[in-house]
Amino acid sequence: MRSSKWVHGFTLVELLVVIAIISILISLLLPAVQAAREAARRTQCVNNLKQLALGCLNHESAVKAFPTGGWLPLAMGHPDAGVGMQQPGGWLYNILPYIEQTSLYKEQAGQTGAPLQAAALSTAQTPLNVMYCPSRRPAQLYPQNSVVPEIDPVILDIEHTYGAQILITYDASATTLADCLAHGLTSAARSDYAGNGFCGCDYSSDPVNSFVLSMLKAGPYAAISAATPSEMEAMRGQLSQTDAGQGGIFVIGSTVRAAQVQDGTSNTLLCGEKYVASDHYTDGLEKGDRYCDYCGYNIENCRFVAPSAGVIDPTFLPHQDRASTQSSGIGTYIFGSAHAGILNMAFCDGSVHQISYGIAIPVWFDLGNRADGQAIDASMY
Repeated sequence: MRSSKWVHGFTLVELLVVIAIISILISLLLPAVQAAREAARRTQCVNNLKQLALGCLNHESAVKAFPTGGWLPLAMGHPDAGVGMQQPGGWLYNILPYIEQTSLYKEQAGQTGAPLQAAALSTAQTPLNVMYCPSRRPAQLYPQNSVVPEIDPVILDIEHTYGAQILITYDASATTLADCLAHGLTSAARSDYAGNGFCGCDYSSDPVNSFVLSMLKAGPYAAISAATPSEMEAMRGQLSQTDAGQGGIFVIGSTVRAAQVQDGTSNTLLCGEKYVASDHYTDGLEKGDRYCDYCGYNIENCRFVAPSAGVIDPTFLPHQDRASTQSSGIGTYIFGSAHAGILNMAFCDGSVHQISYGIAIPVWFDLGNRADGQAIDASMY
């Protein structure tokens, strides 16, 4: 007698049920995986800021002052210019020897003319992982653009005269501005971090800024190198009277000492994440994200907690990155990040804290001012 054998398989309904269950499990697991990845990126961002803050503190220990804010956005850092007011480069350039980047810092040393310009371009096109938040973008070169109108008419005039893709190298042997320019900078290294400039700085009215701007058309590096000690002291005196000079850590020509952080280094912002419109991460069209990160003082590398001293403005609170169409227009001057809910900020003692976007306006203002007599408890942010 022939026996019959039934072969049991999946029906179509059963297969669809299994697929649905797997899909549900994946949908439940995916947010957890994404959250874990973002947590790792946040941790790396914190580590970046710790390295930058440590570089600033080591600079202060060696030089007896925090890194200078440098000159202006078209000014390129130069190792032969030394430290302090005579250094064109900003704070990110000046800490390079203190974050194991001495070779990059010295790339232009001893050079003049065409070799100096080539070295300056090479420096400008060297991105460092420590200056990029992994939640925002990878460490690579991004377009160097100058199509957004600059608030300073002298810089705008230089751009119109010599072209948008330029970088001033401050050649001590040069006698004219044209000889101090490195042309053809179509891409440059960026930074996702900015120093505490406390409040907005008006290029046109500040006497120190005006002095620097006047040199940009006349032979900049030679002019500042020739300044007498009394002239330098006079500029320092003028600088100390500006709003930013009285409250910030970084401003044009600044030489702030740790002892001048009167509210305490653990109560004062040093540097942190800067706001960048989320649709301009990679195109170089954001006004505060279009120059090289080794340039002088600008909203590229310094941000503010207020428009001016004594003015507590809610639009200067930190914000999470958003598309430019959703921005109020003030975003280029403020701190912010790609992280949800918080941004990372380093304090003058080297510690890094997570700051809520919902921080109270007076608390944020006081954290940015190094000498207003308001000691802020950590529970307040």
